[in-house]
This record gives sequence, C-alpha cells and structure tokens, in this order.
Amino acid sequence: MSKFYSSIQGERGEATRCGHREIRASAQSFDGSIIVSMCEKDGKIHCMIGAQPGSKKYHSINGVCLFNGPIEDLLNNRYALVQKLAYDLLEQEHNNREPRTAAGSLD
Repeated sequence: MSKFYSSIQGERGEATRCGHREIRASAQSFDGSIIVSMCEKDGKIHCMIGAQPGSKKYHSINGVCLFNGPIEDLLNNRYALVQKLAYDLLEQEHNNREPRTAAGSLD
C-alpha cells in the first residue's frame, strides 16, 4: 500500500497517483506554477510548497519556497506560512533596495 496519494480534477476528469517514498504535484499556468512535494524524513512526513514563474513542472532556480518542513508544523501552526511569507517579502524588499544618493550629487 502506498504512503502518498495525489489527485487532480480537470476538464477531462479526475486522475490519481500514488508514491511509496515521495510524491510531487504541480498546478501550472503560463503566469506561474505551484509545486507541492511530500516525503518521509526521520519518521515524519515533510512537505515542500513552492511557487515559480512560468509553467515549469518542478523547482527552478527562480522559484520561491513557501514552506519546507514537517507537515505537522504547518498544520499545528496555521500562521507559520503567513509569517514566513511576510518575513521573506520584507527581506527581499530590503535586499532589492538600491543605495540612494544625496540630492544634487553627481554619479
């Protein structure tokens, strides 16, 4: 019996897949993709939730990891994902700021 199951519903019906060691699924559009994977590590079920631009099936270098850890951490702390997203957005905003020059200075 499989440890992991995945199902998807589309215009042509439903499809399911199973996995013994891990499972990965993606929902894709031209604008972006959401990727979810699950596996067992150290006796716990871990999940990774990611997003990336474009219609790539799995993780790319341009992707963003939204959550990576034991699924129980995500389920027990419903705000964990929101907190991580807020922190990552603030950090990205801070890192993307260009140094400001004083008014009237020459570059």
